[in-house]
Amino acid sequence: MKKFFGVNSKIVLKNTFSLASAELLIKLITLLWIAFLGRSLSISDYGRYSYVNAFIALFALFPDSGAGLIVVREIAQNKKNQNMLLSSLFYINLSLALISCVVIVVYGLIKESLSTTLLISLASLSMFFTALRSAPIVKYESHEKMNVVAILNILNSLLIITLPFILFLVTHSILGIFMGMAIGGATSSVLTWVFFRKSYPFHLTYNAQAIKKLFLAGLPLGLAAVASMIFSRIDSVMLNFMVGLEAVGRYNSAVPIVFGMIQLLHVPFAMAIYPTLSRVESQDKKRFRSSLKKALVVTAIWTFSAAIGISLFAPVIVPMIFGSAYQSSSNILQMLIFILPFASLSAVLYKILIIKKRQKIYLAISVFGAIANILLNIILIPSYGVIGAAGASVLTQISLFVIYAAVVSKSI
Repeated sequence: MKKFFGVNSKIVLKNTFSLASAELLIKLITLLWIAFLGRSLSISDYGRYSYVNAFIALFALFPDSGAGLIVVREIAQNKKNQNMLLSSLFYINLSLALISCVVIVVYGLIKESLSTTLLISLASLSMFFTALRSAPIVKYESHEKMNVVAILNILNSLLIITLPFILFLVTHSILGIFMGMAIGGATSSVLTWVFFRKSYPFHLTYNAQAIKKLFLAGLPLGLAAVASMIFSRIDSVMLNFMVGLEAVGRYNSAVPIVFGMIQLLHVPFAMAIYPTLSRVESQDKKRFRSSLKKALVVTAIWTFSAAIGISLFAPVIVPMIFGSAYQSSSNILQMLIFILPFASLSAVLYKILIIKKRQKIYLAISVFGAIANILLNIILIPSYGVIGAAGASVLTQISLFVIYAAVVSKSI
């Protein structure tokens, strides 16, 4: 077991355990929050809350532009110039986050009601402050200090849930929820930077050429992330336009459970193994291939097992969390949960493309996924409603996994 992943596996296991423990706590807190909202808001209001979050999620990855993954890879392989890399990442995050906020507000003023515009503007502020946390988090990830990442993520989640909860109790409105999210995001960002500056002798430096180089290197990853977010979130937006907010509310009784399981069961492992595989690939190609196969086997075992189990118990899980009003939404979860294994396996495979510096291939596959999902939603939602949206998401993820598997197999 010591060399299971081609390196001392204690590092991978320790980091995975730290991140998984944090995710478990975060998901429990989030689950309580979602259950509270599901029981405190009407289905239409919960649909509005879900719509705003889904809309903001389409922009959430844009501020990073993929540069964060490049920085993790580069520092994991060679720690020279890490101060310049992190400084460049900060300026990229700052600039793109500002642009994103402006675009969101302008869109809201043109297309949405004043009340919805106010909600998405507040949500965009939360996104802005979250983007500013990226450089410190990337530093800890690249040095495989996942225990620190776990603590900071728990703190962030507590703030962006506790403050909305308090303001909702005070205002009894969705507006209070999003005000709390913005304040919580700002507080989390400040605390992250204070801790980071005390831990490392970091000095923010500006180098236009280094910023441009990092931005261009990460751009395919950023565009790919946007495309991935589109096909994972556009279904809620399209359901709103094609069916209505109540359909969005019912659909999103399943979506948080699915993505929560992905973040709990796979994201910690993927984050822990990425810098490790980056190092191994630069040292021993044979060991790298062996480690990848083992990582895929482990991922398949736990995600397929979890998907089957959740599908079987969906009629109990959904009403237990959201209440009896959502009993009819159980079949949505039974179908949608099978995103879990295919999305998790794809996440391992696309990181291999990044390690191999084939970001453009990753971008092309992600764009295909976004287009395929939109087309499937257009075809299936009019006939099958919410179930059609769920089917479109699962079919898209299966297609992406097949393509990633073929491309990575050929690449290595």
